[in-house]
Amino acid sequence: MTQDQHKLTLNNFYEESIKKAKQYLESRYPSEICSKDDEDYPESISSESWITWKIKVENDSYPLTLIIAIPKTFSDELPKIYLSKKNYSDIAPIPHVDKNRFVCTRDSNVAINEDKPGEALDQLIKIAIDEIINKGIKKENAADFIEEFLAYWNEEVSDFKFLSLYSPNNNIESLKVIPLSRKFLNSQCIIARTREEAEEWLAPFKIEIGKEQICEALYLPLPNPIPMPLPQNNEDIHMIIRDSGQKYVDAMQEYFAKNSSNLIILFSFPSNGKRILAGWKHLPWKRNVFNGGYIGSGREYKLPLSLRMNRSGKNAIRKISIERVDRERLFERGGIGIKSFIKDLSIAIIGCGSLGSPLAISLSKCGISKFLLVDNERVEPENVARHVCGFLEAGFNVPKSEAIKDRLLRHFPYIECRTYNENILALLQKEEFLLNDCNLVVVATGNLAVEKRLNYLLRKRIITSPLLYLWMEPFGVAGQILYVHPEKGGCYQCCLDIDGEFRYSVAKPNKEFCRRECGCQTTFIPYSNLEIDHFISIVSKKIVSFLEDKPDCSLLYTWLGDLSFFKSLGYRIRDEWLSDSPYSVHKKTILENKGCNICGGF
Repeated sequence: MTQDQHKLTLNNFYEESIKKAKQYLESRYPSEICSKDDEDYPESISSESWITWKIKVENDSYPLTLIIAIPKTFSDELPKIYLSKKNYSDIAPIPHVDKNRFVCTRDSNVAINEDKPGEALDQLIKIAIDEIINKGIKKENAADFIEEFLAYWNEEVSDFKFLSLYSPNNNIESLKVIPLSRKFLNSQCIIARTREEAEEWLAPFKIEIGKEQICEALYLPLPNPIPMPLPQNNEDIHMIIRDSGQKYVDAMQEYFAKNSSNLIILFSFPSNGKRILAGWKHLPWKRNVFNGGYIGSGREYKLPLSLRMNRSGKNAIRKISIERVDRERLFERGGIGIKSFIKDLSIAIIGCGSLGSPLAISLSKCGISKFLLVDNERVEPENVARHVCGFLEAGFNVPKSEAIKDRLLRHFPYIECRTYNENILALLQKEEFLLNDCNLVVVATGNLAVEKRLNYLLRKRIITSPLLYLWMEPFGVAGQILYVHPEKGGCYQCCLDIDGEFRYSVAKPNKEFCRRECGCQTTFIPYSNLEIDHFISIVSKKIVSFLEDKPDCSLLYTWLGDLSFFKSLGYRIRDEWLSDSPYSVHKKTILENKGCNICGGF
């Protein structure tokens, strides 16, 4: 089928769906075309992409005029339903109806029965009437306002949008509203506890603090939701604060006594186990009325909040929209939040290559925010296929540890990351106990001598944090995750045979596995990026588990890759793995080997 034939067929399908829907509507409701010149035509849609009808509905609660907007890709795209201007004026505000008069009926991902487009459209209209409009008129769904509070609040925001690094809590406190040198994420200001916190967060984006004055804002954790209709002036605000309790009244009196301009109040209230954050700004006080924060000249007592707010009761407030970019909010939005035990943990990664680099990124997305990265190499073109970083970093010969740090901070600016562009053993000669502040040390160097020396330092108690060795076997046939407890169970050396080979490998030893670049360049073990991604996801889950459970012994987890592919290359796997399934994970407790020269007599 040619492209033109496909387009023609698709056009015919949509035209037929719209025709059936129109016929079905006309058979049930008085209807007419709603042209672009009609006063009820929705301003939020384009006449080029939508066909609009106006229907009359005999409704028990209230006669309705609805505008039905049908997309020209109906029934693959859902129609939209709007109230007429008169209907909206009479019954708003009600939940699930925005200021554009749009009635939100369901998730946009819901599919319509293409065989019965008219019936499906009629069902959507009935949902809008029965579940949204009538319940709104009868106040039966008023609780839904709380869930949609920010949508309604932000509809009334003109130009005040702030970013926030602050995670709302239950304490009244003073925060800083800090101007930015240029707009970022559609915001010109950022909320933080300190200027330093904002500077550190903004640094990866090359954004500086603006020259304008940094303002003090008052944060109020209100005990109850803001009621509807939303507050519009000082009088409305005073009622909300008064009803919240005396400590909120006192806090605002104190704040207003110290400030006469840039009066910014940030607030939150509880909803579904978390706090919703927003804000407002008051107009500056007139000094001839309030004389700073006091009544009269030289009289040393604060102006009561009731007097201040009543004298300026009709002064409008300006609502502030807040985009939370704090760590807690991001992980709540991205899943189920950060597990409490992981928030302040630190991970060291020794070796920022094909395994260490994607692992750092993966762990940051699990909520880890403190890293120590060590690698003495720089990003080279030969690394690009299996490394998180690419030719941009290779072109500037960036150290691998610094390249990963840059990636981490650009994704999560709050991350704390120390980097060392040197050999780990040389580094430990200078800073012997460097790794002991970390909760876990990941060793992904692919260097046997380094791995053995770190194991020795662990069992001699110079390193006191658990070590986690990672490596992949040739062609991704397996990945090994070896957790070595500082004191209990076997060690890394216990897992090596008399020839220095890993006892529990999946692949049978073969000298062909180790590839060498032409001449005397570096050697490497071949495995694909696809296998790395799969393996790293397993490693990340195991690390989170180790951090939570704190195993009291040494453990080995073996992840099996594509065994069939490996065998198709002519290589062999050990007999003990022949009956196991690909992409499975196998656990083994590593016991102390009495013949081990490191821990045999430990």
